[in-house]
Amino acid sequence: IYFNIKMPTNTIVSISEAAFFSIMTSALEAYEVSVDHGAHQVYKEHSPLETHCNLWGYEATTIRGESSMKILFAEADGSAVRTNNSVQPNPEAYKLKSTFVDVFFPEIEYLGDMHSHPYSEKEVPNELALQRDGYYEQSNGDVRYAQSLQEERNYRIQLIATIYSRKQPTKRSFGHLGDETSCIRFQYDGKTIWLKAYVYKNTGSSFRKVADKMVLLLCPSMGIHAAMDEI
Repeated sequence: IYFNIKMPTNTIVSISEAAFFSIMTSALEAYEVSVDHGAHQVYKEHSPLETHCNLWGYEATTIRGESSMKILFAEADGSAVRTNNSVQPNPEAYKLKSTFVDVFFPEIEYLGDMHSHPYSEKEVPNELALQRDGYYEQSNGDVRYAQSLQEERNYRIQLIATIYSRKQPTKRSFGHLGDETSCIRFQYDGKTIWLKAYVYKNTGSSFRKVADKMVLLLCPSMGIHAAMDEI
């Protein structure tokens, strides 16, 4: 599947095959109620959990002048405390991993993180209601978390993977949500999944959030890439 996309004039976020693999396997494992989540499971019955990954890659500039952020790796945060409506990463785990990256992968840098939003028809009746009410978007807590790490880690990308399932799934279109190019929706195994990217730019004096309409999320392993008519 190929998408010929009108490019934005600001920021591209591209997810590598390896990062897409890690993001989705981590989010799906945390979501599945049939998987035993061990000590972090605080409910009498299995319940879908949130999960967390750090994102590593690099930032460059395209020949058209857009900022391009490539997510090369996403490593699941095994020490994060997870519940069905929150995930709390361990700061010490980030320090350990950033030192490892500096030694073995000095050409890449920390870009931000990914966390998941798990939902079922217990919370939301259908996919359209989930979109209408913005459950695939940042919560107020997500915004505060991103802001808290901007100066310390040069935090630039917050990626949210929202997973939703119900007993009677309905087929939905695949690709960007209309003109909302910062979000990709697709389906797998009866589940509807949204990947939504938020980008923050360092202006020198502060960080500012890039407008959603100026962010283009790409995932070449799903066939969603920037295909230009001419260069």
